[in-house]
Amino acid sequence: MNLQDLRSKVKNITDYSPELQTYQDQVDDLINDAYYSIWSSKRWKFSQVQDFIKIYPDLTFGLTGKNASVQNGSRRVVFSGAIPILLAEVSLGPFSNHDTSKSYGSVGSAYEGEVFEIQGREYTILKITSSTELHLAEPFRGTTDVDDETYVVKKRFYDLPEDCLELLNLSQRDSPAPTNGGRPVFGKVSGLSKRREEEINLREDYTANYAECYIDTPPINVPPAEKLKLLSQAYSAGATIPADYYIEICWAFYYLGAKIGPLSEPLIVKSQSAPQSGPSTSAITLQFSTFDDKAVAAQAFATLTDYAPNKFEGLRKVLYYNSNFNPATGKRLGLPVWRTITFGSLTGSEGATADAHRPLVVDDESSSVVLQFINSFNGGNPRYVEWDGSIPRIRPYPRINAFDFYNPAVTGGELIPRADEEYFRRLEVRYMRKPLRMGLATDTPQMPYEFHQLVIYGVLEDIYNKSGNLDLAQRYNKKIEKAIKGLERRYIDSIDTTFIRGSFTIGTNGFPFYDPTSLKLTP
Repeated sequence: MNLQDLRSKVKNITDYSPELQTYQDQVDDLINDAYYSIWSSKRWKFSQVQDFIKIYPDLTFGLTGKNASVQNGSRRVVFSGAIPILLAEVSLGPFSNHDTSKSYGSVGSAYEGEVFEIQGREYTILKITSSTELHLAEPFRGTTDVDDETYVVKKRFYDLPEDCLELLNLSQRDSPAPTNGGRPVFGKVSGLSKRREEEINLREDYTANYAECYIDTPPINVPPAEKLKLLSQAYSAGATIPADYYIEICWAFYYLGAKIGPLSEPLIVKSQSAPQSGPSTSAITLQFSTFDDKAVAAQAFATLTDYAPNKFEGLRKVLYYNSNFNPATGKRLGLPVWRTITFGSLTGSEGATADAHRPLVVDDESSSVVLQFINSFNGGNPRYVEWDGSIPRIRPYPRINAFDFYNPAVTGGELIPRADEEYFRRLEVRYMRKPLRMGLATDTPQMPYEFHQLVIYGVLEDIYNKSGNLDLAQRYNKKIEKAIKGLERRYIDSIDTTFIRGSFTIGTNGFPFYDPTSLKLTP
């Protein structure tokens, strides 16, 4: 059943079906609440995702061939040449289905929020402005050196996916790294609580080729955006937004690589009516604002005065539009469904320019943005995942400082595609994910059909609790509990267990004495 079916069934059972958009939105909210409640109640097999996390090595003079220029009292670090990997995409991997986290590319960096060590002291990287420059969160305190070769850029922490509810497995497998036909040397990476790690006093800066465990780390919290303001509109032959076209837009902060915060208050904008002559398409300029109408933008960096970070420094902006919206009337069609706004192109083709398909990211020093292409609002753009700007992280121990393959950067040209620099290694990850919020009439719960009726029961329990009919509410609660017990046998995920068959014995290294290719007992 899709959202419309679920809504109709709730109305039928309650015998109350007003055709009011406000009431339908309230029912849809209850459906989503019941959906999330059932989804998160157990570690259901269907709620899990298997994917990959990219691993990034330490960047040093020996690896990059570039030295660093630092000045005592300054937060700016300048390298002697380009280090393309500094602008590495924050991505789970080339096969990731998490479009939001993998599609930002040329702005931000996997190394933002990480560690820069120089002259025996560590600093936090606040912002990477280019492949040759980064800004620290505090001033460098040491000896001025324009030719330092001792620096280390460390990738100590790794963000979990934006839709991750619980990490279930982190593994170092044999795909795609070869193992010469034998058993993978490494496997499951066990988790370790932060408190336990502190008790046994593990070295934070210890490195190795692979990790032995991972440590839960406090999350990064991204502040919420506030509001948008319409600055101006202009007719332009270089724009493709048609006349009298409504768009509902909001924005969020984009911080430390690819950490996206809570959404702002939405704004509905209508493009200009067609003039009597000249182009009828419009370019729309919006301003990112606080609730007291002040522009949201960091000041331009100044080496002599920026002893501390500027307000909003490192906080870039990304925009979203509501695809569950009628652009002709300016009315919502239900709960908002927020999708990323991309750069777009004049021709309407995503292949027209290299950035046409990429989400539109506004620099932290800019307070406004110009929207001009209609294909920036593509219905296939990634949807915003409802979360509250709290990004969980882990710290592999030891820190992985190795890679399996190296891919050099290629600038690209008219006939040659661009390629990013990459030191390739990845970990396999399995986790319990958070489902997308249902907003479109055809959105369907991402769970087996047997669970759809439980969503309806959950909604009815809430409705009858609200109306004071506690007997009916309790009846539906018992129906949910009874049904879940039956479904647990089919869909619940059991605790990871090693099963030892009679002919398999365990060797001194913890592995059974058998051939992994044939499963026959080895002599």
